[in-house]
Amino acid sequence: GWEFEPWGPPNFYRFQTGENHIRMGGLQERRELVAGSKMIGFECTITVDNLDETIKSIESHGGKMITQKFRIPGICTVAYFQDTEGNVAGVSELEKNAQP
Repeated sequence: GWEFEPWGPPNFYRFQTGENHIRMGGLQERRELVAGSKMIGFECTITVDNLDETIKSIESHGGKMITQKFRIPGICTVAYFQDTEGNVAGVSELEKNAQP
């Protein structure tokens, strides 16, 4: 019952599942967000209400931004960070009229 469709950047897919497709997520190919270190495991991106405030909080708690924030037109603005243990994750702020 899972459905995948191309969405956002190249080689990125949105998937939906569950009754009435109320659960969704994203899947993309492995890439190198930290120079010389390919992703191992899965990439997690968390949607937040205010990306700028979240970036400030990440940095004030010892995290390190590994990309500048960038816009995916019609969808969101996103940035990636490394936490104090070296884990990499993303944070994104949806555009006002973005379709989930």
